[in-house]
Amino acid sequence: ALNYALNGGIRSGGFYCFSGPESSGKSFLALSCVAQLLRKNPEGVVFWFDVEKSFSEHFAKVLLTPDEYERCVIKRCDFGSDIFDYFENTILGLIDEGLNVVGCVVDSLQAIIPPKELNAKSTDDHLMGDLSSYLPKAMRKILKGSRARLNDEYQGVPWIFISQVRLNFDPTAVMRGEKYSSTGGKAFDHFIDVKLLLEPIKSKKSRVVDDSQMNMNDTAIQIGHHVRAKVTKNKYGSPDRVVEFTLLYDYGIVNQH
Repeated sequence: ALNYALNGGIRSGGFYCFSGPESSGKSFLALSCVAQLLRKNPEGVVFWFDVEKSFSEHFAKVLLTPDEYERCVIKRCDFGSDIFDYFENTILGLIDEGLNVVGCVVDSLQAIIPPKELNAKSTDDHLMGDLSSYLPKAMRKILKGSRARLNDEYQGVPWIFISQVRLNFDPTAVMRGEKYSSTGGKAFDHFIDVKLLLEPIKSKKSRVVDDSQMNMNDTAIQIGHHVRAKVTKNKYGSPDRVVEFTLLYDYGIVNQH
């Protein structure tokens, strides 16, 4: 279903953004994509930039084999330079030396500390649009190195950016159908090839429970939930496609339709 929505899945050198409210399955879906990228490329390596310091060892061991887990490099970082400069100065050099980098994941955009915030003397200092003004410059820095080199064996590195959205309190924007607002600004969205909005389906039927396991209050334990994904931007195919699938916490993505 996701391959249908994305018109072919994760493409080499493509920039993807998985956005959505909390607990919608953004990191889980990104980790599922990492598992497929590593499975397709037995010698490939993925760099996971853990800005939130919240990489889930549990879900990694659920979705990745021990060999794939070793080939997923977890880099805990705070600043944009730890991601974008590191890619340009270090990862591209490793690629030239023969390392097969098949993907990079940034989790998440909101946790990146931009230079203006780093240089602020106090948390009381008001900074307007510091992250929004920083991200376009950073994206330009990695753009050339990430895109496909048609004359060489190296075909480019896909990027997956995870972005948590928040409810939009602007009534005019809500009337236009813009239910959520996100960090990064319109300039960042310009660089993204495919933007996917994930939402947990809010209903009693959306919960997947196991009646054989009970909580302490005698209710069935929830083992998963249903997710609706909408493609809000797609440079590779038709936008506005909507798919639904099930996330099982101890298994992965199932029931694609």
